[in-house]
Amino acid sequence: MGSIPKVKSLGELKSLINNHKGTLSEGNLKIINQIIGELEKGGVSKSNKENLKSLMNKLASKNGVQVPKK
Repeated sequence: MGSIPKVKSLGELKSLINNHKGTLSEGNLKIINQIIGELEKGGVSKSNKENLKSLMNKLASKNGVQVPKK
């Protein structure tokens, strides 16, 4: 399997997720789509920053990834 290219836009990310959705669990796919939905509403802002952080931490936790606390 080749490496996955770095994405440079939300459109590229959506395309990448669509191409590889068969390798993602339903739970991961749901969280990723929620994150994309928040970003499509206008990117990261003061109003959604905590929600995005929570979704990303949830995704990391489901996959055993340690997120450093700042």
